[in-house]
Amino acid sequence: MQTKFSLAFGNDTYKRLWPVSLAALILAALACSMPMDEPTADASGIFYEDDFAGSNQIWDTVTDDEVNMAYSNEEYTIQVFADNLFTWGNPGKTFSDIHIEVTARFTGDAAGGIMCGYQDSDNYYYMGMSADGYYGIGKTLDGVDTMFTSSEDMWEATDLIEVYASDYRIGADCGQGKITLYVNGKTIGSIADDSFTSGDIGLFGATFDDPASISYDNLIVTKLQ
Repeated sequence: MQTKFSLAFGNDTYKRLWPVSLAALILAALACSMPMDEPTADASGIFYEDDFAGSNQIWDTVTDDEVNMAYSNEEYTIQVFADNLFTWGNPGKTFSDIHIEVTARFTGDAAGGIMCGYQDSDNYYYMGMSADGYYGIGKTLDGVDTMFTSSEDMWEATDLIEVYASDYRIGADCGQGKITLYVNGKTIGSIADDSFTSGDIGLFGATFDDPASISYDNLIVTKLQ
């Protein structure tokens, strides 16, 4: 399933990554009906890994005037051509109590990161960063969005994220009543919440004032310790 939302971000000081009313701002929804795969961890604790280079291309792909989500150059790339737009893809699997890591490469003024506990387009966790040093951890529950990392529902600046690096290793813990965001091995933020104890994962891309893209590679999902 893939859904696009038009977002009101606020100004350059406070990069806002959630709409006041999500339901009122849905532009399009592309839905597919299929059974959810429930991977079993192997002996080393790995549930699932993907280098986006093989023929088993299970992540959502879509191309229109506003987004292009596709496998390209052995990566999963989310290009967003419109301003203030948030979009994502999912592999169609179910996990619980997991640690996720993925390498992200940003082009332009974009935000990107990981989703987990994904039930549908109105219910999920998301956590991520922008290359200019902002981060956010949020939840959408029954179409209502909550940003945990700021009392003003904004993304927060942090010195823990190196600005405009060539790439980033984004990580997340999802389970056991906590959601934690990591960037390049550093703990960026953590919140306590148990609204979703299992669900799909996802990768998202979002723009602020200009078109941008995020390319993802070397994703791995392991058992949360």
